[in-house]
Amino acid sequence: MLDVSEAIDLLLEGAVPERAVELKVTWGEQSDRVRLQPGDGFMLQQGFGTIQVNELALKQVWFIGYAAQKAIEAYSGVILVLERIRLPFNLNLTSMCCIDGQAEADEAFDRRMKLAIELIKVKDLADFDWPADVPFPLGGPRFSNVIEKATYDLVCMAGSYIFLHELRHAPLGGIRENPRRGIGV
Repeated sequence: MLDVSEAIDLLLEGAVPERAVELKVTWGEQSDRVRLQPGDGFMLQQGFGTIQVNELALKQVWFIGYAAQKAIEAYSGVILVLERIRLPFNLNLTSMCCIDGQAEADEAFDRRMKLAIELIKVKDLADFDWPADVPFPLGGPRFSNVIEKATYDLVCMAGSYIFLHELRHAPLGGIRENPRRGIGV
């Protein structure tokens, strides 16, 4: 069985290696700091001194990161050109459809977003057909190009941020928050 606390430790160490020791001191090393919970829908919360997450939430964060990668491919060049000529971004620009490869990029992004929405709505992961062009989490990184490597890194950083945000809600040893001075003793 997956030790979710250990997996999140590895995620955080990958995202902020320079703070790994500080995180261990702050958050501890016991195996139940993150608990994988059953449940429908997106569950990622701090409660009773632990972070509680379900598998569906982990998969959704991962999948949406890979959907965002298609948005970057579809629109980053267009946004750069529009910014240079001082025009606002508008998806309905008729001139965008004339850009070589734009229709395919739009379709790839639309398809990923439709699947992301479908994944959000599933009650059970067995009801979702994971697409072949999105790496399945926990299978280890497999990169065929620099874009896939960058996407993997950004998804891991986003996941780290989400868990650090939840960690901030957890009581940190004897530390409590003083509304006037921030964190205090």
